[in-house]
Amino acid sequence: MALLFVATVAFAVHHPRASKPLEAPSFNTFLCALDLLLPVASFGQEGAFNPAGRQQWFAAALIAVGWVLATTIATGITRTRPGQGQS
Repeated sequence: MALLFVATVAFAVHHPRASKPLEAPSFNTFLCALDLLLPVASFGQEGAFNPAGRQQWFAAALIAVGWVLATTIATGITRTRPGQGQS
């Protein structure tokens, strides 16, 4: 949640440019941050806007953190309890 808040504030301070200005949806800082953090969901913000410079590195870090969090959650959900599935 803290990372989502920081990302929302970071994108609110400086909006990334639209990839296709005439076709891009209106920019939403919260949805953009959520779009980067959730690897399995798409809110249409990640592909419509191109962060540049430091913001591009920040966006890449958010994507990496999102994949780590998703993998950790999936592992926790599918984890086998000790003694189960063993002969």
